[in-house]
Parts: sequence; structure tokens; C-alpha cells
Amino acid sequence: MNNKKITVEEFSCNIRDGKSALFQILNTQINNYKLQFLSEWERNHNICSKEKDRKIEILESSKQELLEFLKDFDSPDAEIKYTLHLEVDITNKLDSTHSKKHLAI
Repeated sequence: MNNKKITVEEFSCNIRDGKSALFQILNTQINNYKLQFLSEWERNHNICSKEKDRKIEILESSKQELLEFLKDFDSPDAEIKYTLHLEVDITNKLDSTHSKKHLAI
């Protein structure tokens, strides 16, 4: 398996731009789950959406928690700092030992 880890440490910006960037990351992942499911559903109409729905629910919950956390910090003097940890694994789709692919935010 090929693996690469990347860390972007303490990226700083104003609250509005930080919210936008963080929500864009979460929304992109939600849309990726929806598109992936739709692609699989086109091949097999009997596919179950429970796993997709669970993943999206987790991301939607994370968005709500983040929104609640940030709502009290809309001051023009406030700054948001965040660290991104990305871990990318490349595996062969035909490999039966392929475990699970995940993105933790």
C-alpha cells in the first residue's frame, strides 16, 4: 500500500474565511459520498444507502458542532487557526485485504 501523510499546521485567517474554508471541506466530502453512492446505485439499484447516510450524518453533525463553536466569535478582531491532517492511502481495488478508507476531520 502507498501511504502519504500531510499536515498543514496552524493556518490562520479571519473567522469568515476560516468558516468558509472548513465548511467547504466538509461539504465537499458530503457531496463525494452522495456522488459515490449514486454511481454505485446506477450499477446496482438494490444497494443500501445506510453506510452513506451514516457517514453524511457524522459530517453534518461535525458541521453543526463547528457552527455552534464558532458562532460566538464573529468579532472583526477574531482569528481562526486550524491544523489539517490528511492521510492518503492508495490500494488496489481488487485486493481483498483492502480494509477501509476513511478521512478524519
